Amino acid sequence: MANNPLRYIDPSGHRYLSAQLAELEFVIDHAMELTSKSDPEYWATRQYLGVKFQPIFNDNNNNQFKYLFGQLTQTSPYPNSSDNAMNAKNQLLDAYDQWQYGPLMAAAAGSMGAVGGGSKGTGIAVHGNSLKSTKPTDVYVVREVKTGKVMRYGETTQGHKVRGQQHARRFFNLGIEVETMLLKGGLSKTNAKVLETRYIKTHEKVFGKKPPYNKSYH
Repeated sequence: MANNPLRYIDPSGHRYLSAQLAELEFVIDHAMELTSKSDPEYWATRQYLGVKFQPIFNDNNNNQFKYLFGQLTQTSPYPNSSDNAMNAKNQLLDAYDQWQYGPLMAAAAGSMGAVGGGSKGTGIAVHGNSLKSTKPTDVYVVREVKTGKVMRYGETTQGHKVRGQQHARRFFNLGIEVETMLLKGGLSKTNAKVLETRYIKTHEKVFGKKPPYNKSYH
């Protein structure tokens, strides 16, 4: 089980990364390597994940999970392929994310309008780094291109592409080629900082340390 549990980043950035989701993805990635029903670990992993997904799908005999697990491990009686396996992985992660964090994110979205409104009409410019900023904020990750290693998480009101260009120049001077990927866009400044901190703490919990260019949680 040597796969990096944070190696895969959802391209749409809509999942709410947590230690629980990172751990679940780690097990799912491992399950994708178990392509033989004669392997005892196949059944142990199916049982472990089945317990996780029983309350999520809440169907008779956990049939939806069993179907997706067959697709995931390419042991299904239906057509199997690497694309179908990846699709099954994404469906499982999306289902868990919606079940676990959907209500929390909906509540956070409902409170966004109240954040940062105190500066209106004052004639005082609000800096983009201020929690009073009303500019939409992006949360992003910077990865080393060669290895996929997370170098840092961050948040910005400049737009992740502009910030990514700045990081590219900075790391180029260090002899490192990096890419910047959007994790979640259009957040309030406060919610973006909360999510940035959650990403850093999840990385620290999984790998035992913060990303090398996150010296703090902000």
